[in-house]
Amino acid sequence: MDIRKTAYLLLFCCAFLLKSAAAIDISRYRFHVMPETSYYSGIQSITKDSLGRMWYTGPDAVFMYDGNGFYQLNELASKSNPKVKWGYGSLVTDKKGGLFLGTNHGLLKFNYGQFNFELILPGKIRSICLHNDGYLYMLSGDSLYISGREKKVFKKIKLPGNRYFDSVISLKGNIYLSQENLLYKFDARAARFVVFANMGQTSFVVNDAVAYQGDYYFLTQRGWYFCDRCQRCNKKKYPNHWPGFPDYVSQKNLY
Repeated sequence: MDIRKTAYLLLFCCAFLLKSAAAIDISRYRFHVMPETSYYSGIQSITKDSLGRMWYTGPDAVFMYDGNGFYQLNELASKSNPKVKWGYGSLVTDKKGGLFLGTNHGLLKFNYGQFNFELILPGKIRSICLHNDGYLYMLSGDSLYISGREKKVFKKIKLPGNRYFDSVISLKGNIYLSQENLLYKFDARAARFVVFANMGQTSFVVNDAVAYQGDYYFLTQRGWYFCDRCQRCNKKKYPNHWPGFPDYVSQKNLY
């Protein structure tokens, strides 16, 4: 192909792309700017409630977006003890539409009728997930807590001694807990923890995970890993950071 034909081909491709871009109609879309707060080290968690409203948290802020604007609801969430400093973590919506918020002072449940939060489990909640059995699994202190179906009674399981577990993750019908470079699988019947994967270095703490076609993908503070269906990990490691992004930005969720 000579230079002239190549130039015509490139010109045709550019014209086609410009025409396609011009065909996108954004007149029906509304764009809202997210409010900045002191936290701004990233969004911790995000979920949608039973009314379609979007909720998200930062380390010291909780917001709700109703389609028209953003509302900061720190005072609402900290109403039970407003004199102390509150920190906010995971937001979870269960299959019945119940909205739950993990904080450094306990697990809160949103009351739709009264538009407030109720404290249902005291203590520092550092990680929470909704499992496919409908139960909530939480890490607090030296224990793993499992909710009942009504989220009023919680079963407490002691974690292995002298180990600090960072996150609890629901993945492909199982519950996993991360502890430094190790990922443990929780055997619910025997109430024991079995090592499932080793990420190599102690700083590679797993924050989140997804399963796809029998393979596993783990997100850590230092990159994300691919593990095959035979549980062989460290096969591939991908960086978390790209040009233009500061090194201190860390990813919290994997989709």
